[in-house]
Amino acid sequence: QGETYIHNIENHKAMPSLHGLFCICEYVNISPADFFTTSNPHPTKINEIIKDLQGLTPRQLDNLGEIVKDLKKV
Repeated sequence: QGETYIHNIENHKAMPSLHGLFCICEYVNISPADFFTTSNPHPTKINEIIKDLQGLTPRQLDNLGEIVKDLKKV
């Protein structure tokens, strides 16, 4: 039944329950908000980076912020 259920969702024949949506989001390591946001094409990668950033010092964050600004210029 699991494969049929997923197949039906993929083919727009069924919608996941709210609980099912939360399970899908947890499985792919994104939030429900990330699931519905189309402006972020890489939510999993960004979430992993954010987790890593949380352990940095303010000075490290400032330095990294400058690097990101430089990368965006390219």
